[in-house]
Amino acid sequence: AEARRLASDVLARTPLAGVAQRVLARVAEVSGDEATALTHYRIAARRAPRDRPPHAWLANHAAARGDFITALAHTDQLLRIAPGLLQETLPTLASFAAVPDARVALLRLLGETSPQWRAPFLYWLSQQPDALPMMTALLSPLRAAPQPLTGYERSLWINRLLGESRVAEAQFLWIESLPPERSKSIGNIVDGGFELPPDGDGFGWHFDPVAGATIHQEPGAGMHGAQALVIDFHDRRVAFAHVRQRLALPPGHYALRGRVRLDGLRNERGLLWQVQCDDGRLLGATERFHGSSQWRDFHVNFERPAEACNGQQLRLRLDARIAPEQMIGGRVWFDDLRISSIKH
Repeated sequence: AEARRLASDVLARTPLAGVAQRVLARVAEVSGDEATALTHYRIAARRAPRDRPPHAWLANHAAARGDFITALAHTDQLLRIAPGLLQETLPTLASFAAVPDARVALLRLLGETSPQWRAPFLYWLSQQPDALPMMTALLSPLRAAPQPLTGYERSLWINRLLGESRVAEAQFLWIESLPPERSKSIGNIVDGGFELPPDGDGFGWHFDPVAGATIHQEPGAGMHGAQALVIDFHDRRVAFAHVRQRLALPPGHYALRGRVRLDGLRNERGLLWQVQCDDGRLLGATERFHGSSQWRDFHVNFERPAEACNGQQLRLRLDARIAPEQMIGGRVWFDDLRISSIKH
């Protein structure tokens, strides 16, 4: 009664006082008068839009009655007011994603407004066990939403697919996101001529930084395109394995082919290209490259087995067994890398 009296006094002096409306709403709620509480909470949310309790109550009230659009609108407002509440709100957002009718409302909010908590929520979801079906149900429609998936959000989906060995699906999603100039270079190896900058993501080239070597692309005589892969080694010990690309080969027999030029590559063991399953099993390896030569061809045949090798890696590495064998200097060029199916 005292709370009601004080709130009424405030409203008599300041009719737009939202917090006083919230107090009256709470009084009605405690008294069991839900209809009156709803009226006051709605007024409080309009007049004091940054006051948290009205939004929290209205979100719960709407969700309990299946009004998911209203529930999510208040949840979104609450997270805009207090971003620090996101961690404790994430399971609630996931519960919306799990219910078909609620998921429709969630997708509408995510796709039309892309709230600031969208990416953190999708990241959290990508880390949860058994979350891939829910991720797919959310992210697939967002591909064509007014606010479509960002590259970061798509990468969360791709990485989760890769983590569950669904490599073909992950590759499709990656290819779908490519601009036209990159789409033209798609094959079993993407951009085997090294004509485009490495994108460092998905199924493109990854050039990982490494001390003691410089990885780049440049033009030169004898190459087939505008440029080739060039690696300069600076006469230091380097555990080199820093040029790689993820593959998605179906079972079968293949040939890895390419061209190499060697400019005084000094190392006891040499560099080689390897094709491996994601679990580390070696499928094939080229000759070891060292010394000097003009442009020449190389190739190796290998088999991608039918069992337990859904994802593969193509990697250039130094074939060093012990630390002294990691000392390397000179320059090497690679061009026209390709993997083609062969009859066996």
